[in-house]
Amino acid sequence: MKSTSFIVLRVVFRNTNPFGGVAQIETSAKAAPTRGKQIGNSVERVSADKILDQLTEGGYVLVSHKVKLTTDEHMKCIYVGVFVFRLSGSAKAVDPEILDTLAGVLSDNFWRVAVFEKPADDGGLGILVNFDARVPRVDSGKAAVEWGEDQLPQLPLAQTKGLKTSEIRELCIRKAREDAKAKGVEIAPRPIQPRAYIELGNNGKPFIVPRATSSANAAGV
Repeated sequence: MKSTSFIVLRVVFRNTNPFGGVAQIETSAKAAPTRGKQIGNSVERVSADKILDQLTEGGYVLVSHKVKLTTDEHMKCIYVGVFVFRLSGSAKAVDPEILDTLAGVLSDNFWRVAVFEKPADDGGLGILVNFDARVPRVDSGKAAVEWGEDQLPQLPLAQTKGLKTSEIRELCIRKAREDAKAKGVEIAPRPIQPRAYIELGNNGKPFIVPRATSSANAAGV
């Protein structure tokens, strides 16, 4: 089995730079390096709370990083943080404060995650994990919340015909509050929960664990 020589975390944000400092400007998104072969499918709303600690415990150190600025087809700004980890030994770590910044960025959001692998120059494997920011976990310093589908009633079709999805949802929330008030109980949106977690396997390969699944039983990607 080939060892994992390096792991790259590619962290994507739109319209805002959460990493601080000056971003390196690229004229085209095509300037991004080849990602390699995707392993498994992309997964939405993933928590990345554990991955940095597990990289450290697995003997990986952050050896380089950069922040790139490009635009999408709608000319919206895209900030891409690229963080390269290698097994310790001869590898020289960069400023640990950068890891603190990255840890904060990863923990403040849920992500759409995709994992890729490609051959490394030393004969081992290189892993790229693409994190695309999708759902904030923090709103004005507090945990972001949402209404659960199990909290909202199903409305008759005649009552929702011709309405937008957002309008139907507002009607459902209003009805849920009215029903709760009639019963003398309180109802409120709940803190947003992850659907899955990304962790590092013993073989140096990241894997995505569904929320209801123990990582001890999860297979590496």
